[in-house]
Amino acid sequence: MNKKEAEELSVLLMQVSGKLDQSVRFVMDKDTKENFESYRSSAGKVMGVDFPKFARQ
Repeated sequence: MNKKEAEELSVLLMQVSGKLDQSVRFVMDKDTKENFESYRSSAGKVMGVDFPKFARQ
């Protein structure tokens, strides 16, 4: 992957991260507190564990 492609991937990952944030807010507004907390935890794991794997590759 060259620098330009890496920058494009970075933009895509930021967009996905933004969508995940939106989805957490959506669940917070539309579902139970328990489901929200579970969903938020799962989304946090995706952002905190899976996204950095892409950055290292």
